[in-house]
Amino acid sequence: MRSLTVVLALAFCPPAWAQAAFHGNVARTGVYSSAGPALQGVQWTFKTGGPIVASPVIADGVVYIASLDKHLYAVEQASGKERWKFQSRLPIASSVAVADGSVYFVSSAGALASLDAATGKPRWVFAAEHERRFEAKNLHGYPPSQQTIPDAWDLYVSSPAVANGVVYFGSTDGFLYAID
Repeated sequence: MRSLTVVLALAFCPPAWAQAAFHGNVARTGVYSSAGPALQGVQWTFKTGGPIVASPVIADGVVYIASLDKHLYAVEQASGKERWKFQSRLPIASSVAVADGSVYFVSSAGALASLDAATGKPRWVFAAEHERRFEAKNLHGYPPSQQTIPDAWDLYVSSPAVANGVVYFGSTDGFLYAID
């Protein structure tokens, strides 16, 4: 996979604003309680081994970056130094949720994983029944028109949300899960 450098200017926000939930709050309304800081330019960069399609998440001075290189990175907010990285079996396309010392993400296979936020060690995995992939004939105009082919761009991965000790995520098996 090609390399990608992540520029995290948001990593240098004051702690109260930086620790706001993904997209403003748990409901992901995009509304923040304050205007946030004025950014002062790039402070550091962090290079992953592949593309990043999920939003980075900042919690307790750590930036969590999920990558399609099959890794979840924990990076110090102040310095950009890697604390730990976790290797998943499949690419990680979801943003993470962080709560009560745990980091949660949904793998490309649709499984919800819980890691220890301090060490990156796995705590548990909840596998949804299966991912349903879209396929059709002559998809995106690709030949042959008679053959059914899978959609290479059929990538739907829900990002988890945590509220009151419950982790919520949606799956392409058609269910919304609430995991204790």
